[in-house]
Amino acid sequence: MLCLPRDVSAAAWILLGVLAVPPLEPAVVEAPPTTTATTARRPSAAVLGLTSVGFATGVLLWGTSAWWGDDDLDSFRIYKEAGFFGKDTYAGGADKLGHAYSAYVSTSLVAYTYESLGLDRTRATWWAGVFTFVLFNGFELIDGFDSRFGFEPGDVLMNTLGVSLGVLMRLSPTADRLLAFRLGYWPTQDFLAHDRTVTKFINDYSGMTFHLDLRLKGVLELAGREPGLWRYGLVGFAFRTENYSPIRRDEARRQLLGLHLGLSLPEILRAWSEGDPAVETLASVGDYLAVPFLGVTVFHETWRDAWSVELGLGARFELQ
Repeated sequence: MLCLPRDVSAAAWILLGVLAVPPLEPAVVEAPPTTTATTARRPSAAVLGLTSVGFATGVLLWGTSAWWGDDDLDSFRIYKEAGFFGKDTYAGGADKLGHAYSAYVSTSLVAYTYESLGLDRTRATWWAGVFTFVLFNGFELIDGFDSRFGFEPGDVLMNTLGVSLGVLMRLSPTADRLLAFRLGYWPTQDFLAHDRTVTKFINDYSGMTFHLDLRLKGVLELAGREPGLWRYGLVGFAFRTENYSPIRRDEARRQLLGLHLGLSLPEILRAWSEGDPAVETLASVGDYLAVPFLGVTVFHETWRDAWSVELGLGARFELQ
């Protein structure tokens, strides 16, 4: 069973560099190539190649130390007990959405990196999708030989869905205008009361809320209407769990699915300072994150007839 820290860490690695850079588009030279034209890209390719090998080696060594170093390799096996979104699973399904979200973010970040290196948007996106698919599911294959984990098909499925969404959002302007897949986080008491390591922080699944939203601005613009103040609105589904812990098993575990209404911080930032590159960068990051206290969610508990209202993240009250 592959845990979220591997996936989130993979996204972070992409921010630092590219692990496997596809070949750059060859420069178009109308006249006989000059010394400057032919040598300008070669050093970059060499540096990128060495950087890719270096990061790939670093990731492998880090993975071995963090996840597989203390375990004996065994024959390949499928982890059939993992489940999917059931009550008695590792994280009530939050880990599965973590896989999808991490693969989605990684695909977007890698594609942006490839574009900055000279690939056109389409090629950069497809290469990023292939890279993320191979990277994330490569870890799943390694898990198959680990005595603790085993290969988990559900993780591969969610990785693939995340990659697919990332590709779709970059290649389809309509999908990009309409959809948002975001993660919100508020630390749980279980995390705060115990050893607050990075690994446990990333495994604090019950502090995570996953949002799949419709952007009202995109909906109205596609309908041929001026969005006005509705441009700042979001409406969609939210999913979260409670009392799931990587440290201990809590019998009061809950899984909640809800309807979310909120404000889009990226749209607010873009309207406040339209055209500012720094603000646009900040807004682009905000496209992936649910900021506290900018929305209201009505949740229904999956395994019993109970309702609650969440104001932003962390501020909730029960409906009797």
